[in-house]
Amino acid sequence: MLTEFKNEIKHSHNRLARLLLALAAVAAVVAVMPRKAQFKYEFEKGKPWMHEDLTAPFEFPILKSKEQLKKEEKEMEARHRYYFVLNADVQKEVRESVKKEIETEFSGEDTKLIQDFKAKAQSHLEDVYGRGILERAAIDDIPEVINIVRGRVEERYPSNRFFTLKSAAEFIRGEFGDDVTGDSAVLKNIIIEHLQPDYLYDKALSEKIYGEKVAQISMNFGKVAENEKIVGKGEIIDAQTYQKLTAFKRAYLRGNEGEIVNRLLILGQIVLTSVAVFVLLFYLAIYQHGVFNELNKFTLVLVFFTLWFYMASLSVVFDEISIYML
Repeated sequence: MLTEFKNEIKHSHNRLARLLLALAAVAAVVAVMPRKAQFKYEFEKGKPWMHEDLTAPFEFPILKSKEQLKKEEKEMEARHRYYFVLNADVQKEVRESVKKEIETEFSGEDTKLIQDFKAKAQSHLEDVYGRGILERAAIDDIPEVINIVRGRVEERYPSNRFFTLKSAAEFIRGEFGDDVTGDSAVLKNIIIEHLQPDYLYDKALSEKIYGEKVAQISMNFGKVAENEKIVGKGEIIDAQTYQKLTAFKRAYLRGNEGEIVNRLLILGQIVLTSVAVFVLLFYLAIYQHGVFNELNKFTLVLVFFTLWFYMASLSVVFDEISIYML
């Protein structure tokens, strides 16, 4: 009676141990299985398609190549708009500073001469600021067409309509003449030294508009319809087909992302691995009683079973290792 009781305990212990070992094997195998969907096709531009004919299982957009996107960005950069904002206070400040400088420089001269110089200076400033002076320091090359912002009004103008500090100074020198001397030369220098740009480059606004334009560049240039043929077996993968395949791969992988998909993937892996372990145990129980009943041998079989899966997982991580080598 006691012997039977001990045997029953032993058998119960062995059954529990086999169950725990089987569960451990399932857990170990599932742990090394990929958590993301794998694209089952391999392809290379200029090489033949080695798989069966491929048709689109769903509609997906065709992505532009890096070269196409870079070309469009360069074209966008060539059309980049530069924005200049009018600062109306600059003209007033320049006029006042020129008046004060004239009064200081010619303080010992006749009052009428000073007034004449002031009027002459204001006339030249009126000519210059009637066109406006563009801020040049922040830009290497001013484009042919620029955007001018006055208050809430934005308008486009040819850039040569405006002065730069250099061209404004040359204009003043031309108005006075090359051979000017004496007080007139002093007046000319006073005007030139006080010139300031009144159309200031708005870098933030220019970059904002440019960024918005770049963001509007579409990543796609077409689409593949559902059930449309992508490539046939043996066909050479040209540039257009390569783009289609790349787009299909991207769409396929993105469609298999997400928390719900990952949970379903793990659940499926658990079910498949459990079925595989159950089939193995069923085989051992029916045809290999000695291995099934001997705990050490049973454990060794599960260890080899698990190790085979670990080795097989290496072929997924490293392309150089083929599953047929295992």
